[in-house]
Amino acid sequence: MGVSRRDALKLAGAAAVGGLIGSDAAAAVGRNAALYPGGVPGSWPIVQGATDRTSATFIVLAPLPASHALEVAAGGIVLPSPLLANRLDLPALDASVVEVRATGLAPGRDYTLTVRGDDGAVVDRRLFRTLDTGRPRGRFAVASCMDEGYRRKAITMWEALAHEVPDFVILLGDACYADRRNPARDEAGMARRYVDTRRGLAWFRMERLVPTLAVWDDHDLGGDNGDRTFVHLPFARRLFDAFWGTAPNAAWRRGLGVGSRFEGFGQRFYLMDDRSFRDPTGTAGGRQWGADQMDWLFEEIGRDTRPAWVMNGGQYFGSQALRESMEDDQPAEMADLLARLSRVAAPAAFVSGDVHFSAIAAIGPERLGYPTFEFTSSSIHSTVNPGPIGRGKLVAERRHNFMTFDVDATAAWDIRARCILEGGVESFARRVSIAR
Repeated sequence: MGVSRRDALKLAGAAAVGGLIGSDAAAAVGRNAALYPGGVPGSWPIVQGATDRTSATFIVLAPLPASHALEVAAGGIVLPSPLLANRLDLPALDASVVEVRATGLAPGRDYTLTVRGDDGAVVDRRLFRTLDTGRPRGRFAVASCMDEGYRRKAITMWEALAHEVPDFVILLGDACYADRRNPARDEAGMARRYVDTRRGLAWFRMERLVPTLAVWDDHDLGGDNGDRTFVHLPFARRLFDAFWGTAPNAAWRRGLGVGSRFEGFGQRFYLMDDRSFRDPTGTAGGRQWGADQMDWLFEEIGRDTRPAWVMNGGQYFGSQALRESMEDDQPAEMADLLARLSRVAAPAAFVSGDVHFSAIAAIGPERLGYPTFEFTSSSIHSTVNPGPIGRGKLVAERRHNFMTFDVDATAAWDIRARCILEGGVESFARRVSIAR
């Protein structure tokens, strides 16, 4: 029996997943086949990036030559072709990273994103929706630290996240371990690691796409504990932009470095770049975000009184041995952050990653003038932290996990935070309210 080009490409995509994530792939997909197009992983890794009520961006990792076409349809009607926003060709890896933007959409309805080859045959097909950012209630998930070398977890943890049905997802750093399995620590190796990670995670193969925003930390940058002096910083920024998208819309736009701002569900989300402007360790009066990025943050937060999520790859509050935090490593900048937050009208909460455990820490009113919290979500599949994790925390979890947040800004700022393990098992949950 002959194999059509479409079937050959689908089989090639599934084989690539199996080769990267190991023999557990077949069993994992078998248990969760409904998550994948046609019951098997999508052929080409695709991420839905910045999305608002009427538009959506998509980043496709395609083989070269990237002579394919993308179309968006609803109810059998094909809409105008998505517009090319960015493209990065990586010839040595036979890969092209293509960002496109679809416009003229509407919230609350399913759309189909179809990838066609140069002969018009269907290569891949996914489902997506826009984000009804005008709603006051929503659910988002936060994850960090995703090493695709954890082959089974690179499938099962993302399947667990998909079953939580978040409106959108935020990745707080180490979404690629560009410095691992890269002995030369060079740009060619960094590009290969970005491609390997994109090909190796189940999140990018599922039928239902979910808007996903990201900011980096040191491993995405390509150097453990890297800072503004990292020799490959410009190239790393180019890679990150290509793989996570740059096209702005009514709800999302870039900040400084690879930071960004997203607005929706009656709230603001600030993803801060903790590497591009970071002073080397030991610098007297050293900064993590830099003066310009700090000013940008407060120009943004000061615009109105909507709740503000301040999100960072690393933790804020520390004072624990062998832990990195702004409080420990950049104390003057941390004091500046708290002083300025205490003077704005909008309530704020802190969200962080990096430390390979998840936790909720209560931040007393002596810090900002009102009680708030630091929520840490780490790691979804990377090294398990063997050290003490619970000191000063309301709850903590070291096993592979991610966190979800059900938020309601109708009147007060009500938050239900949950920590989810493999298989959808709930580790902990807390309902809190933050008000000035």
